[in-house]
Amino acid sequence: MRAWSYVSPFLAGSVARSASTKPNCSNQSIVRVVRTKTRVIPSLAAFSILLLDGHPLGAAHEFWKRTLSWQIDRESPFSIWDWRQYHAGLPDLHLLQRALEGLLLVGAVAVYFFPRRKSPLQLAALTAALLVGAEIVLTHWYYAYLPWFFPFAAIAVLAPAAEPVRAAVRAPLERPRQELVGVE
Repeated sequence: MRAWSYVSPFLAGSVARSASTKPNCSNQSIVRVVRTKTRVIPSLAAFSILLLDGHPLGAAHEFWKRTLSWQIDRESPFSIWDWRQYHAGLPDLHLLQRALEGLLLVGAVAVYFFPRRKSPLQLAALTAALLVGAEIVLTHWYYAYLPWFFPFAAIAVLAPAAEPVRAAVRAPLERPRQELVGVE
């Protein structure tokens, strides 16, 4: 379903080209409408499965309970965040975990806005950093999570940095000085 949102720039461009022959038609507004529809319609189609149940709100609650809520409240011995369950005098680190989750969200928002223009290498490095951060604050650590960030980290570490393009410095043109008013 999400594939439509990736095709939307192509659809929007073809619709805008066909609309450019019509009078009083703004291409930007058509592109915006097509992009919005190609993102909203597949999402609505995916969540329309909730309407098959007699109680859509109950189905949405059950979806939440069995997916995201279960992951958030999950207990696991495979990370430092949930060792308190053993009552062995280990500290409760849930407050630190929640603080780091909040810091990760703030960092994700900051990465979205700064730097304004990102090179592909910067994008790979920032993506790897955010994924590593997300995996560290998870309650259940598992080795199968490594492939999530590894490709981005490998690109960031192994890819050669692009050489900065230097503009050629040209000497200023020598022009004879001209007076606006004739002086004798």
